[in-house]
Amino acid sequence: MNIENWYKRAFVITKGDPLYKDYVHDVYIKIQRKAEPFNDSYIYLAIHNRWLDEKRRIKTVCITEAPYLLSYDKVDFNDYNLDEFETEVSISLNEGYRPKEIAKICGKDTRYIWEVIRNIKSKVKKECS
Repeated sequence: MNIENWYKRAFVITKGDPLYKDYVHDVYIKIQRKAEPFNDSYIYLAIHNRWLDEKRRIKTVCITEAPYLLSYDKVDFNDYNLDEFETEVSISLNEGYRPKEIAKICGKDTRYIWEVIRNIKSKVKKECS
């Protein structure tokens, strides 16, 4: 059992999700409760399922989930012609904030934030095509 390998694999599986280490910890705790033997394939599948469960729970899609982007640290938002507010919304989404939380922080309507997210997605898609 090599936890560092699990971290590396989780980073790839989750496409650079900042919470990838948390998913590994969740899976580790889960398997420690079981007395059954396990292999690395089981671990990787469990990490993937844990990540999908979290995505379903949040029900938001970050622009960095596209295969050509790994994490917002590596994204130059100027490449996508995003204005300052769109850049801040993108970063907030990538940090795990939900649109409703972003709206509350900014003092904007949630529908407005969703419209901004749609604009961001269309700009990124346009620039990447």
